[in-house]
Parts: sequence; structure tokens; C-alpha cells
Amino acid sequence: ASANCPRASTLETDGAVRPGTNPKQRRSFAATPAVRARLNAGWGEGNVVPRRVESTVEIAGQQVVLSNPDKVLFPRDNYTKRDLVAYYRSMAPHILPYLKDRPLTIERFPDGIDGETWWEKDKPRGLPAWVRTVAVDTSTRRDHIDFVVCDDEATLAYLANLASIVLHVWYSHVPTLDTPDFILIDLDPYECGIATLARTALRFREE
Repeated sequence: ASANCPRASTLETDGAVRPGTNPKQRRSFAATPAVRARLNAGWGEGNVVPRRVESTVEIAGQQVVLSNPDKVLFPRDNYTKRDLVAYYRSMAPHILPYLKDRPLTIERFPDGIDGETWWEKDKPRGLPAWVRTVAVDTSTRRDHIDFVVCDDEATLAYLANLASIVLHVWYSHVPTLDTPDFILIDLDPYECGIATLARTALRFREE
């Protein structure tokens, strides 16, 4: 990274520069001391994340670090990252059966739902050793991608702390990743009403 990185990039709480509007920048990258100094001095005013505030909570024997818990992610309702973590933890018994053994692509909203977002397939930088991952072969520039697999409440809380508001689950599970076990049919009301969508959904269910 250099001091010439795009203005829309931001310094994240984990010491990384978050990619801005450049679509070619798909992942965070480590910030050099020079970049950190310029960002903290006011470069890109309005884009610098406040000083890191963190605490640690123990969940099922795992130490989960929670950073900047009072950061607002849902401004219209004033819901914070703390609220998101608490919600995911409270819903863990209902969510985890649908996540277990399935690779995840996480959609992160570091500046809240009204800010920029990006999708992350590969395991996040600084992933705790206790978070499960699965290596999936790829035909792209890399040999494989290490996907996160969320099997427990601690991992769910960790992902919520990354402002991973949306969790995109695979339609197959480990170890049979080449064999999907359900189909998702996405119905969008582009040129029809809700009634038409409802009838279509019912027809799919009948089939």
C-alpha cells in the first residue's frame, strides 16, 4: 500500500486499508506505518475510523474480540455493532443449523448499511485459529480459497463483529461440495406484481 491509494479507502480498526470505489480492489490490505500516519493525521477526512475500542467475550471457551461495539451500522434505527453481535448470538440456535458445514461468502458493511460494502470469499485477515475453514479449489489466479465455515456461536459472533450483516451460504456442504442439497429460486418483481410472484412461488412448491 502507498500514500497514493484511493481517497475512498479507509483505515479499518484492524490496521488495514479498506478498499474504496475501485472495483479491482476486492480485499483489505495491510497499511504501512506511513499510510497509517497520514490517515490518522486527517488524510481523507471523514474516512478515518475512530481510535480502536475493543473488549473480549468468552463464548463456549473461545475468546472473541469485539471491536468498536458502539459503531452505528443501522443509522435510521440507531442499531450498533454491539446490537448486531447480540442479535446473532440470540438467534444462533435458529441460524446455525442452516450454516453448519457450509462455506460462507460474507458481505461486510464496515460503514453501516448506507455505506460501501464488499463481498469476501477468502478467510479474513487475522482470522482466529479456532475458526473453521475449508479449502476449495479454484480455476482463478489462486490454487484455492479458504472459506469460513460457521458451525458455532463464537464464529457467528466473530463474523458479526466484522460487520458481516449478510451471510451468503453455499447450497452444498462439507464434504460433498460438488453435490448441492437444495435449490434457491430467486424471484424479483421487475415487471410484475407481488400477486404474480406469489402464484409463481406456489407453482414451484407444487413441482
